[in-house]
Amino acid sequence: MNRRWGRLARAGFVVLALVAGKELATALPDQDVSLRPFEVAGELGTPVELRTGTVEVREVQLNQTVITPTAGYRTPGLWVAVSTRLTPAQEKETFAYAAVRSEDGRRVWEGRTRSSLSCPTPPPGVPVTCDLLFEVPPEALVGADLLVSTEADQRHDSLAVIDLAITAEQVERAQAQDEPVETREALVGGGDD
Repeated sequence: MNRRWGRLARAGFVVLALVAGKELATALPDQDVSLRPFEVAGELGTPVELRTGTVEVREVQLNQTVITPTAGYRTPGLWVAVSTRLTPAQEKETFAYAAVRSEDGRRVWEGRTRSSLSCPTPPPGVPVTCDLLFEVPPEALVGADLLVSTEADQRHDSLAVIDLAITAEQVERAQAQDEPVETREALVGGGDD
């Protein structure tokens, strides 16, 4: 009889350990959640405070053709040109990550070197305004957000999530428009113009 109680006690301990392990595994955040950036929501024309500075989307333009200071590009989708201002807080900063995310959050289009992340790095308190460029399918633009950060690795850091306020009417107009969008060279300083 003593042997039977010993086996029963061992089996009960194993079951208890499995239940406790399962509860512990479901109670702790998974790695994807625990490493997410801290999203700071914002909207067009309103400054968004990040740990490293302030970001503001000043203007959004859509078109199939874009002319940059160095070249012109055409796409079967749409170019999204986002005039964005960054004012570093404590250290010299610039945009290290920029992307457009669809309204449902499932698709992300990152800026490219040729078109996006060529913004100068100003000292603290000096704003820099840059045109960030993204090539995005038209069907993904309504309700899309701009994601920007001064850190290439946003884990445990702040990430601005700014509603670009793009409507279906704007997308239709951009697809029918012949006049290209011209982006500007980066402007360091410049006050509130």
